[in-house]
Amino acid sequence: MISKSEVRKSKLYARLNINPDQAKDKTNRIMKETWNLIEYFKPEIILCYMAYGSELNINKVMESAYYAGIKVYLPKVEGKNMHFYRYTGIDSISSGYKGILEPDSSERYIYDPSVAEKTLMIMPGVAFDIDRGRVGYGGGYYDRYLSNKKDLRTVAVAFDCQLSDELIELEPTDIRPDIIITEERILSSGIINNDDFNMKKGGYYVRSYQFIRES
Repeated sequence: MISKSEVRKSKLYARLNINPDQAKDKTNRIMKETWNLIEYFKPEIILCYMAYGSELNINKVMESAYYAGIKVYLPKVEGKNMHFYRYTGIDSISSGYKGILEPDSSERYIYDPSVAEKTLMIMPGVAFDIDRGRVGYGGGYYDRYLSNKKDLRTVAVAFDCQLSDELIELEPTDIRPDIIITEERILSSGIINNDDFNMKKGGYYVRSYQFIRES
């Protein structure tokens, strides 16, 4: 196994050193598969994110969802916690925590387990492993937010160089996204039907694992 600090350092370096032209092509492929997933689940609400630093920028997916009539919410850091607020257009966001763009809206997303299947969360990350283990920057915001929201469908997007074939030493409070999408592969917990969602198209493949989220 590899430690969080070691994998965080190595994968940040790998992400920073992607060729800009290649990064553009990889991003387009990931956005295409992410949109395919949105069409598959048909969510009424999407919890998305604004890219920070060298993070994968999927703003086009967010904007497409917004203009398609899907309610989009973006994270806002408040103290040690993170909450999601309604996105109402590109002119309604401003610089927040660490300079990350945040929505100006006061309409907060309220989690309801009875309708959680209508919501899809799309999240970033620094590093992942083939068992869908996730490592962020170390703040634990997503881990705390999702600790009591087990019915929420979660999708992580990342460049394939951020994926470790060696398992990461995780803690019981670390969450595992249901699905991880890279430009080369899609890892799934089994919440999607491989026949319905043709992920082999374009050379991608799926590895299915039993989904276990510890809290």
